[in-house]
Amino acid sequence: MKENHEKRRKISTAVWYAAGIVFWIVLWLIVSLAVGKEIILPSPASVAKEFVRLLGTGDFYLSLLRSFASIIAGFLAGNVLGVVLGTFAGLSKPFRAFMSPAMTVIKATPVASFIIIVLIWLGKALTPAFISFLIVLPIVWQNVMSGFDSADPGLLEMARVFEFSTWRKIRYIYAPAASESYAAAVKTSMGLAWKAGVAAEVLAGTAKTLGGQIYSTKVYLEVPQLFAWTVAVIVFSLLIELAASSVVKLAGRRGKSGNNRKSEEAEKGAEKSAEAGQNTGSDETGKASANPEITEIPEGGAPHEP
Repeated sequence: MKENHEKRRKISTAVWYAAGIVFWIVLWLIVSLAVGKEIILPSPASVAKEFVRLLGTGDFYLSLLRSFASIIAGFLAGNVLGVVLGTFAGLSKPFRAFMSPAMTVIKATPVASFIIIVLIWLGKALTPAFISFLIVLPIVWQNVMSGFDSADPGLLEMARVFEFSTWRKIRYIYAPAASESYAAAVKTSMGLAWKAGVAAEVLAGTAKTLGGQIYSTKVYLEVPQLFAWTVAVIVFSLLIELAASSVVKLAGRRGKSGNNRKSEEAEKGAEKSAEAGQNTGSDETGKASANPEITEIPEGGAPHEP
């Protein structure tokens, strides 16, 4: 019964989603016909025709590849540094306070301002990658740090009692706690990095990139091409976010099974530590009772020595 209800809900969502797409395309067509000027608002048919034409050109795939490589490089760099800094911030309150002003400035500064500043400092070629890096870094940092804060206090107390090393705490306690928030950061930052990177390409006018192609169509008032390149950016952005979401879900499933195994290993390690402590106490007691210097303890008296 529950499975049927879930299936009907998914079908209903898909139908409404498709209806929304059709509605906005029809509205676009109506407004385009009312305007009657392709240079202001081209029709969906002319944009679709131009988009199909672009798919048959080598420049389209070259621009797509260059944009993808640049933005993904910034995305990966932001993830790596964000995880490292977020880990240190989760473990150290002073380090968190030290890094917070910089992260706040990065989050609060308009992307356009960063693009112009980085363009002056690094030039056209590196601007899109660096802008993507700046967009991703504070998001990952914040989510990893929040994941560390959500770690189970009971497990942390157990780790303190059994004197876990910092690495073991990260592996068995903090990493599982931060996995979900980090996955959310990846999904969120991927789309933002792509949009910011393309915007940087537009402002920088980088050649043979998606943003550079958009900029050139604006200069020459090739409005149908402008819309077609924009559609390409939207479609590829959706595909990237879908791929990122699928990877995160797959990693989440594997991570849960791995976390369960790690939790079992941690519990076994704690049990072994406790047993070792008990055995040590038992051995000391046994050694005391087996001491040949003490053979008997009479009632109300001191032990007799042989």
